[in-house]
Formats: sequence, structure tokens, C-alpha cells
Amino acid sequence: MTHVIAPDGRIVGLSGSHQYTGEKTGGEFASWLTHNPDPHEFIRYSYGRLAACNATLYNTSALARACVKKPASYVIGDGLYFRSAISGDFLGLSKNEAKAWSRKFSELLHREKIALGYYEKQALLYQEAKITGDAFLYFLREEREDREINDLDLVPTGGHDIDWRKSVSGQGSAQVILGIEVDSFGRRQGVHRTNGKYISFRDADGNQNVVQLLFRERAGQIRGYGCFYSEIARAKNIDRVWDATIARMAQEAINIGSFTVNSSDPMMQARRAAKASTGGESEHVEELTGAAQMKPGSMYVLRGGEGLNFTDLKTPSSNFGLANEWTLKLFSMAVGYPPEFLLGEYSTSYTAHRGALNDAMKRCLQERKTVTRIVDDVVNFELLKKFIDRGELKVRPQFLTSRAAQKAYLAGTYLGPVPGHVNPLQEIKADLAAVDGAVRLRSDVATKYGHDYWADIEEWHEQQNEFRKGLNRSKDE
Repeated sequence: MTHVIAPDGRIVGLSGSHQYTGEKTGGEFASWLTHNPDPHEFIRYSYGRLAACNATLYNTSALARACVKKPASYVIGDGLYFRSAISGDFLGLSKNEAKAWSRKFSELLHREKIALGYYEKQALLYQEAKITGDAFLYFLREEREDREINDLDLVPTGGHDIDWRKSVSGQGSAQVILGIEVDSFGRRQGVHRTNGKYISFRDADGNQNVVQLLFRERAGQIRGYGCFYSEIARAKNIDRVWDATIARMAQEAINIGSFTVNSSDPMMQARRAAKASTGGESEHVEELTGAAQMKPGSMYVLRGGEGLNFTDLKTPSSNFGLANEWTLKLFSMAVGYPPEFLLGEYSTSYTAHRGALNDAMKRCLQERKTVTRIVDDVVNFELLKKFIDRGELKVRPQFLTSRAAQKAYLAGTYLGPVPGHVNPLQEIKADLAAVDGAVRLRSDVATKYGHDYWADIEEWHEQQNEFRKGLNRSKDE
């Protein structure tokens, strides 16, 4: 076996031995266009086109819109609300001090995010990242000593804000890939905007300038692809099928039929019928289609062997529904959600409904975790520093130097949309049985239904006490 070695030591060819490529007998892949295996090289010169195709598909395809909007209603909904729950033991705080600090931090965050319109921006970021591949959140700071309110603004934008044509390779330890500057290990350093400006992810003081939200699928991925990027060609073709089918359906519905005649004159009969139906004021008959305004019950008189042949409505064909059904299934496989969930139609059993919803929620919670880890945790950290600077919250000195202390102060949970009940009584009984059997915690069940257990338990105790007082008063009376 002979090897052909390039000057740099790479093997560029060989003879005398067949190499396995996935083919069974050899030659099956002769006309197969393969892509570069690198997660960004295969789109380096076509990323803008890919993003434009994804955006166009979202604008024109109901199925593509469902792949974005339906999960968004469960992943984000009307906003993800953070509930702080710091560890007092780790931070050297008493239980009451930790509880009071968490409650105040949660309230300050909530009010600040409302003022910034951040809950609406969460959904925009998520949807934009799903549509074109990634989204960016800019942290804009106004350096004015006489202004304390709204000195930090959060501005979301899509990936189109980044100059994807900007690519620089092999210059020192840094390079630019699709508008994102990275170091030699692929760690993100900054972004090149389409307006020619460069923004680092963090400034010299460690403050966040911008975050990039993308749902990574491969190691080393620099830009996002769009959730239905693999289905663009298929969706375009099924759209052509829809247009052709609807055009043919309309033609069949408009064209009632045709005459087979030898000597009869259906057009003359139509003119007379139209004249009679309008009181003798009109003899108009559409020459192209032979349509005429006739009285109900009007009839044509035809001779033997002649007839009126009605159009046989054959569109859509028997495979039209099957093609659409499998298009939905392929889209659902591409985005990782059950087809029943995307369609919003559960026409089978309770078990199938619950199974599809369970699968969908697993995916929703996974994506919610990605959003909160990449974006919301950073936003909370920047706002916490703002509250500390304004003297609204106090932290231990180690907060400034210890990453572990910072994470401890940012500990908590995100409350978001929860699925409704398919069978309320059965599902609630199952949760109660799991709690009684020590399989789940009461706080876990509370979180499942979108509640903060520790915030609600005190209110529950107060209501229970008021309820018991009411019962006692009723007995005394």
C-alpha cells in the first residue's frame, strides 16, 4: 500500500487499500455533496443566507412559527420570575438573615426587571435565537452622576446585528469567526457589529457588556443555526405543493362542468334564463366560463346523446394529508418536540396526551435552563452589583473576590409556565402520594405548579389560622 504524504506531514492519498467512508460497496456517495465537519466552517460563507432562509420560513410557514411560538409559551411564557434562596450556612448568615436577604433581593429584582421591560425581552431573545440561530443582549450603562434611576438598560437584538462576514484567522492568539472574536481555545472575547463597532463581552472592570444566547448543538460552535435549519428545503417544497394544490382546488370548485352537445345551444338558453331572472334588463353571460345569473330551479333542455358533465373534484389527492403529516413529524424531530405538542391536537387517549406533554416539558425545561444559565444569571449578577452600589443590599467582603460566594448569593429558582392538568384529580392525587411516600418534596411539587414553596408556606399558615379561628367562632355561636 502506497501513501501520499504532504509537506506538512498529512496523508493526502493512498493506494492499494479501500478506506471505509460509510459506503457498503463503494461509489454510493460519488454524487453526494458533503459539508465541512467543522461546526462553523461549513457555514462560513453562507451564514447570512442560512439566517435569511430561516427568517423567511418563520414568516411564511405556519409549522415553522409553531416550532418557535408553541415552545416559547412554555419555556418563557409571560416571563421567568427569579426567587432567591441563598445558603445562610455557607455565607455565614443566620437562617432569618438569609431569608430576609433573599426576600429583598427577589423583590428588588422583580421591580427592576419590570422597569426595564425585561420580562418581555426574555421572550424576544428566546424566539430570535430559535429563528435565526442566536440573539444578543446589550448592557447599556449611562455614566451620569446626577442620575440613579434606569442607569442600566438592557437591549435585545437578533443575530443580524453581528457582521457574520467578518472573519480573521491565524493572527496571533485571537481570531474572528462569523463576527465573533475568540481566543486560541475558542473562548468568546467580543462581537463585531454591522455598524463597524467592536464590543467586548466584558469591560476592563469585569462588567458584562453583551451576552449571546444560542442553543449549542456541537462542541466549538460559535454561532447558532436556527431550530429548523435542516428542514428549509423540505418546507419550501411542501409550500409549493400547498400552492399548487390550492390553485387546483380553486379551479375545480369554480369550473362546475362542461357540456357535450351536437345541435343544442346551452349558451343561448343561458342568455334567455339570465334575461328572465333580471326582468329582461340583461342578457349578460360570461363568455369565458359560460356562467349566467339564472333563477333557482332553471334547467337546460338537451337532445338525446347530449349531456352536462359535472367536474369530478379530485383535489387534494389521497397522499396530500400523509405528506403534511410526515412534514410535521420531520419538523418535530428536528426541533425535539412531539408533533402533538406543536400541532396542539391530542385526539387519542389520556395516556398519549400525557406522554406527549411530558416529553415536551422535558425539552422545555432543558431550554429554560439554557436561557437562565446564559442570560438571566448574568442579568441577576449585574443587577445585584447595582443594588450593592446603591446600598440597597449588603454582602460579605468575599463577594468581591470569591466566585463561589457570588454563586451562593445568586442561588435560587426560576418560576415559569407550568402545564395544565389533563386529569386534575388523578394528577393531584399522584403528587400527594409521592409526597406522602417521601418520593418528592413538597417544595418540588410547589415548583411544579409554578409556586414558591418557602414564600407561600407562611401565607398558607396564616390562612389556615384564620380558617380555624372562623371554625371556632362558628362553634361558639
